[in-house]
Order: sequence, then structure tokens, then C-alpha cells
Amino acid sequence: MFEPVGRMAFTNYLSQSIIMTTIFTQPWGPRLIGQLGWETLPLLVAGVWATQLIWSPLWLSLFRMGPLEWVWRCLTYGRIVPLLKGR
Repeated sequence: MFEPVGRMAFTNYLSQSIIMTTIFTQPWGPRLIGQLGWETLPLLVAGVWATQLIWSPLWLSLFRMGPLEWVWRCLTYGRIVPLLKGR
């Protein structure tokens, strides 16, 4: 259940940061900083986690690794590595 999320840890970490920053501080987001109570924040976090628990296995059913893991691996190896799973 958690393996796909772990295999996409870099992508999931950065996506969590972008989602939360957008929700709380960015002008194009709802700017909810200081507006949610302690009883609401865990629900928001659980929603993001649940989304990643669903999204990660779906992504990895088609691709070998997460998008940011792929970019990192290409930069590390100095070449384009296959992203799509071979059927």
C-alpha cells in the first residue's frame, strides 16, 4: 500500500509542498493561513495523503518511476532513461 508512495517520495514531497503553499500563502490560492483551526488541519493533511496513496500506484502502473525521480535519474546518469513501462 505504501510502496508506490515511497517509490515516488521526491515527487510526493515536492507536490505536498506546492499544494500546501498554494492553499495557505499564494495569491492565486485561497490564502487560508491562520483561518483553519486545529481540528481542520489534520483533515487537510489526510486528504493530501489519501490523494497521494491513490495517485502513486496509478502513475506507477504506467511508468517506471515518478516524474521528478525520472528527471533526477536522467541528470545523474547524464542520459535519458526509459520512463514508460515496457509491456
